[in-house]
Amino acid sequence: AWGAQGCAGHYYWGGDGFPGGKGGYATGSFSVSEGDELYVFVGQQPTATDDNFQGGGGGGATDVRYENGDGTWNHSTGLYSRIIVAGGGSGTHGGGYYSGGTIGTGGGTEATVSYYNNSPSSTAASQFTGGTDNGNSNGFYSQYEQNGAFGYAGYAIDTPNSFGDAYGGWNGGGKGNKWVVGGGGGGWYGGATVWPQGGGGSGYVLTSSSHKPDGYDPSSSYYLSNTDLIAGNASMPNPDGGTMTGREGNGLVVISYTEVPP
Repeated sequence: AWGAQGCAGHYYWGGDGFPGGKGGYATGSFSVSEGDELYVFVGQQPTATDDNFQGGGGGGATDVRYENGDGTWNHSTGLYSRIIVAGGGSGTHGGGYYSGGTIGTGGGTEATVSYYNNSPSSTAASQFTGGTDNGNSNGFYSQYEQNGAFGYAGYAIDTPNSFGDAYGGWNGGGKGNKWVVGGGGGGWYGGATVWPQGGGGSGYVLTSSSHKPDGYDPSSSYYLSNTDLIAGNASMPNPDGGTMTGREGNGLVVISYTEVPP
């Protein structure tokens, strides 16, 4: 599974920002039986906006679940049945000057965060918690910022009307918003939506030793083997062959059989 890339914002004086952070990678193997149902949710790279002062949205996570809930990506039953997650990358500030430095990418065991003036814009989303604002914006943009949560980035849902024409990638990507605040990436835990650009969302694979938060109690039959998690700033398999550094564009899932019973 590959998470989706975030998108660039648009800034009146600076034009389009740097491209959004790239999506992460997750893989694993497990056994299925006739009649088993799995649900695949593929992360979306959000559409860029032409609105002035509009930050880019975070990329959506890509995941596989054994429960569908009501079919919406953020239904709690579905979020608490995810067995593999590839994190989405962060959206960016619209101006080239502000977007310099590192852009947050999707996880990985731990996502990467964006940097501004050599300081991180947020803490990283991990196996245990969402990304959080670290005060780099000096409070001016605090009303437009929100920490990541289990399953989605800050401001992926319930956004104020003042955000205007804001977009976040489907499946947990945070909405980039006014004052060119970049959206966090969706993930196992989502990245923070903060100024000037958000953090990526973390990845996850269910194993006997992986973290299982309260309310998450999957059967051991879903435990994965041959697992790997790679952040979007590192080399990972390219679905078209070879390797690549991070996933650009929308997310993707490839399902293959290693053994087919007679």
